[in-house]
Amino acid sequence: MELKDTKLLVENLLREYPALRGNDDVLYLEVLRKVHPYWNSGRITTNIENMPIGEFFSARKNMKLPSFESVRRSRAKIMEEHPELKPCEVVQKGREEQRERFYKMATKQGEFAF
Repeated sequence: MELKDTKLLVENLLREYPALRGNDDVLYLEVLRKVHPYWNSGRITTNIENMPIGEFFSARKNMKLPSFESVRRSRAKIMEEHPELKPCEVVQKGREEQRERFYKMATKQGEFAF
């Protein structure tokens, strides 16, 4: 799936379902439902929600599904461009705290020497 198509789908979902704005996992599942609701493994056709996780990861590229990171980054960019699509204050605050914790961890010199 092209990145511009992913971004458009994510924006449409965020507008249609405000509950998706605060949970990237649920947003990703909804993207999967829209992009490829069923998968034919050659043996059976299955609902994407019932697909074994190993089979999902093995088949993801053949199914032309966007990566979780592409959906997450699209969501972040959309929310930057359209503040009205941001989640509730509690989620925004939690995301900001996570960013700060990651930044502090990533900038500590010497701790991550390889």
